Amino acid sequence: MELGTAVRHDVTRLTEEDFYLFAEGTHTRLYDKLGAHPMVVDGAAGTCFGVWAPDAERVSVVGDFNGWDRDSHPLARRGGSGIWEGFVPGVGKGTVYKYFIASRFHGYVVEKADPFGFLHEIPPKTASIVWDLASLDKEPKKPRQKRTSPDKPVSIYEVHLGSFRRAVEDGNRPLTYRELAAELPEYAARMGFTHVELLPVMEHPFGGSWGYQITGYYAPTSRFGVPDDFRYLVDALHDAGLGVILDWVPSHFPSDEHGLGYFDGTYLFEHADPRKGYHPDWKSLIFNYGRNEVMSFLLSNAHFWLDRYRADSLRVDAVASMLYLDYSRKHGEWIPNRYGGRENLEAIDFLRRLNESISRAFPDVQTIAEESTSWPMVSRPAYVGGLGFGYKWDMGWMNDTLKYMQSDPVYRKFVHNQLTFRMMYAFSESFVLPLSHDEVVHGKGSLLGKMPGDEWQKFANLRILFAYMWAQPGKKLLFMGGEIAQRREWNHESSLDWHLLDEGPYHAGMKRFVQAMNRLYRDYPALHELDTSPEGFQWIDCNDADNSVVVFYRRARSTDALVLVALNFTPMPRQRYRVGLPRGGRWKELVSSDALEFGGSGMGGGGDVVAENIEWHSRKTSVEITLPPLGAVFFVHEGLAVSERPLGAVHLGEDRARFRVWAPNADKVELVLQGKLERRIPLEPEASGYHQALVDGVAPGARYHYDLGGGKLRPDPASRLQPEGVHGPSEVVRSFSDHTPGWTGRPLDEYVIYELHVGTFTPEGTFDAAISRLSHLRELGITAVELMPVAAFPGERNWGYDGAYPFAVQASYGGPEGLRRFVDACHAEGIAVILDVVYNHLGPEGTYLADFGPYFASYYRTRWGDALNFDGPHSDEVRKFFIESALHFVTQMGIDALRLDAVNAIVDNSPLSFFEELGEAVHRRASELGRLVHLIAESDDNDPRLVTPSSQGGHGLDGLWNDDVHYALLALLTNERIGYLQDFGLVEQLAKTFRENFAFAGEYSKYRQRRRGRPAASVDPRRLVTFVQNHDQVGNRPRGERLSARVSFDKQKLAAAVVLLSPFLPLLFMGEEYGEIAPFPYFTSHGDPTLVENVRKGRAAEMAKLGYSEKPFDPQDEATFRRAKLDFKLRTTGDHGRLLAWYKELIRARRELFAFAAEGGRQAVAFEDERLLYVRRWNRDSEVFVIYHFGDHPVTVTLPVPSGTFRRSLASSEARFGGKGDVSAPEEITSTGLVRVTLGPSEAALYVRAR
Repeated sequence: MELGTAVRHDVTRLTEEDFYLFAEGTHTRLYDKLGAHPMVVDGAAGTCFGVWAPDAERVSVVGDFNGWDRDSHPLARRGGSGIWEGFVPGVGKGTVYKYFIASRFHGYVVEKADPFGFLHEIPPKTASIVWDLASLDKEPKKPRQKRTSPDKPVSIYEVHLGSFRRAVEDGNRPLTYRELAAELPEYAARMGFTHVELLPVMEHPFGGSWGYQITGYYAPTSRFGVPDDFRYLVDALHDAGLGVILDWVPSHFPSDEHGLGYFDGTYLFEHADPRKGYHPDWKSLIFNYGRNEVMSFLLSNAHFWLDRYRADSLRVDAVASMLYLDYSRKHGEWIPNRYGGRENLEAIDFLRRLNESISRAFPDVQTIAEESTSWPMVSRPAYVGGLGFGYKWDMGWMNDTLKYMQSDPVYRKFVHNQLTFRMMYAFSESFVLPLSHDEVVHGKGSLLGKMPGDEWQKFANLRILFAYMWAQPGKKLLFMGGEIAQRREWNHESSLDWHLLDEGPYHAGMKRFVQAMNRLYRDYPALHELDTSPEGFQWIDCNDADNSVVVFYRRARSTDALVLVALNFTPMPRQRYRVGLPRGGRWKELVSSDALEFGGSGMGGGGDVVAENIEWHSRKTSVEITLPPLGAVFFVHEGLAVSERPLGAVHLGEDRARFRVWAPNADKVELVLQGKLERRIPLEPEASGYHQALVDGVAPGARYHYDLGGGKLRPDPASRLQPEGVHGPSEVVRSFSDHTPGWTGRPLDEYVIYELHVGTFTPEGTFDAAISRLSHLRELGITAVELMPVAAFPGERNWGYDGAYPFAVQASYGGPEGLRRFVDACHAEGIAVILDVVYNHLGPEGTYLADFGPYFASYYRTRWGDALNFDGPHSDEVRKFFIESALHFVTQMGIDALRLDAVNAIVDNSPLSFFEELGEAVHRRASELGRLVHLIAESDDNDPRLVTPSSQGGHGLDGLWNDDVHYALLALLTNERIGYLQDFGLVEQLAKTFRENFAFAGEYSKYRQRRRGRPAASVDPRRLVTFVQNHDQVGNRPRGERLSARVSFDKQKLAAAVVLLSPFLPLLFMGEEYGEIAPFPYFTSHGDPTLVENVRKGRAAEMAKLGYSEKPFDPQDEATFRRAKLDFKLRTTGDHGRLLAWYKELIRARRELFAFAAEGGRQAVAFEDERLLYVRRWNRDSEVFVIYHFGDHPVTVTLPVPSGTFRRSLASSEARFGGKGDVSAPEEITSTGLVRVTLGPSEAALYVRAR
């Protein structure tokens, strides 16, 4: 081989785009272009070499293959890029080489290792080695997962590979990558860690730098093996379910001659001015971040480790030293930036560009900054002014907490703020809490060595330190050896002291405790899901400095469990220590750091405890617990669910879900998960016919069935969503927060209710569309929206009372996501949400509950079929099913009240009624949530026992529909006497409801042909809901005509006044407030042809029974549904707008006049001949009376008005409300006890006593 002829310069790996991106500082894959790349050219195997040395006079490749001849294999300059390149045939994998560089300046010559070398000689040798990375291009077994997402548990085991374990029997050598792969992944996974962070593995000449003085940025150190071996270790960690974080050092590099320093005889990678390019602390060089080619080198290096070795994250070292030009420098030793400041603008730009490029290329990767100052927004996106990191090490927490822990417990009360101060800034960044290698070196001693006290106290102190870290918001990091309570300071040349695990109970106990903390942290979303949000943490008591005790709780988006943490930082045990609780109910002790298994004294927190109604720490409930000496106790709240594990599919975060079903009819139940590959998981049988499984790899959106045997696939009875209809698979949904921030509900007596049907309230018929009309309801004065049932029903058109899945939300409306958005939007407007629920039957189509268990009682029949089993064999579990459904909507959907449909159709002869059990559960939940939640029954029986407290023999519900008001009112307004109206027609019946709540309180009903009702005069009328229109009273007519189609405009106003100025809770039916003219007929969209025909016939028969001869609209015809859509534009036109103004004024008067707002006296006098009702209301602060005239001609009547002067506040005949302007009702009335008053036809007038 002749000198100078063995290199082919016509071969290149570079393109014009490469030159452009390199020079622009945006190239992120230079590792595919520069360095040594084995390849075949024209059938000849060799290696293409490429290196950047713009100020070199000449560059050649030297090595064993050419006897280190500097002239035999020169490289060629590629234009003005500064890159030298050439293909050397015959040189392949394993060849040792360097670059000989002769500079253009000062005759400088040097042999340099390859900056892009993929492998280097084992130090102290310094040459590079040709290596083919093709083997790293293999497809990974699994795609990269979002292992470092903010809502996932991140518990990091920080490892120095050279000292984790050493082969003492083999000269104390470190283990190889493959030997480590056989031990480290299994150990870290068994300990419960989620990630392993490796101190820098990039090649470094000095082992005592622990990897932080890098010369070979693209090569894993050859001390432990070759690149394939390192990738094998990474894959093994991934196979064990562990994420891999690599420490990466772009902040500085050593000045070793073979490295990057003074690379081509110039300051190429480093800044030329030592005031900016030399690091005084580490005697190392600082990258020139303002040079674009250096930027491309570093960006490519970061991408290289994420791409070729599939690391899951990079932890960027010493970020603070990059950000400040005066970092660790005295005055005069640094250069200000162009604005005269100390900020390193080029480094800031680099870091932002780094994180933006990683986010684009690797969206599942979160970078981590070691940043020790208070630089703002380190972990916030660059586009909002941040640096773009995913996380930042919380060095402040580490310093303050270790200082606190090193204090003698006697004096800790004087430095209590060191323990608690962190929460002042804890959510300003997304933090990692580090107990890292830096805290156990340079004479600082081990973590155990820092702890004060005798032997027992040292270990107890270390356990409580770990407990505090794992309980605090933020991700966790522990350097190896901490988990076994290493006694001596870490030495990078020695193995961890694994023998300590065999020496007494303390070290092995510490290891078990760290395992327990990791298990707790991973298993309970409350401890990790909101790590970066203030919603996830709240102090219960941070001020007990005298006792050195802190108490707080953690929570998740899901409300299945809260975790309470109490820590006692003194060796004095504290018995009967009372703590306030965020919720009442039962709390289960999870872990005590003082347990015997952890090396403690065996003292727990008191076991399972139940909250007492004793106010403490400004909370309504509290409990006494035991605080062990130097101990921490963890409790989980278990009082929310009827079952400790709710029915259905409950998403627990981190792609894990619990499936639970009651299926006593099935011998075995299999979960069938849909997907590209169907998964079948047997459910574990439990007592009482329950089956359950905890399943990994299940994210929201996963669809599933249950197989009950023989291939009988069925949807989940407790499904939250049926995306493909009632016959299709169920879908896993995410868990929701249990509250809207700042919302605690409304007292029932404040309710002004607006009933709406989601499908017809807007053209779109969705929750999201309904949100756009909430401002109209707020301006109207509505305080509560009642949704007609939203439980999943057949098809996309239905009133909702044919629901087949009591937990599921109709998909066409927007599913649970849409409902929760609607509820939150209502709460933001100050509006409570009532949900209509149906517990008297399930829909005639799509209900498979009978296949699972005895949900139905065939020995009882309702007009819809078999009754639900609330009092027969296995009825306890059926009750739990429906109670859990109620609690689900209250807790997960944020519902404020449930309207129980037609409870008179529920058959229950149990000693403890279903209503009482339901009420107890819902009210307990409301107390636990700190919200007001109400239960309102619809019943035609006029039975006040429904709202009588259970302690007085009643069912304990909160509210009851009062049908008698609207029966009496409709009869007077329309003069109809068909169906239920045949019992009404007298003004006195309406007057009696105003006096005694019910018109029928035991009297005979002609329509029902039996007596009806019980006396209810003692019931607070503000617990009774009344109306003139609702879905039934409009829809239960052949054509669904509204009142606007049946009575005059004046009578519509009169009806509104009766309802809104009544002593009861008023309910409006959607559109009523502006006189909507669209009908609301009954409609369905069943899929079963036989059922469709039966519904048609049944509807016609029901209308005939009520006395109607007109043929009803076809319920199944889509046009019937379309007719029911509101014409919302009407509200601004003509009399529609004037009627709306009347409604607003009535609601305002009801809200502002104390006689309406508070309970007091009420008088109602009927004038039958005049068809007039006089109603007087009064209390200590206010007195009013209202005159309602139902006649069609003017009338004069003598009224028993108390002595004094009353001024007219409102009259329906005023011009502004569409009256003719010739108001009959006088503007002022002065009475001496009786007064004659004249009213016009169909007029209502409100008078207020003058003060």
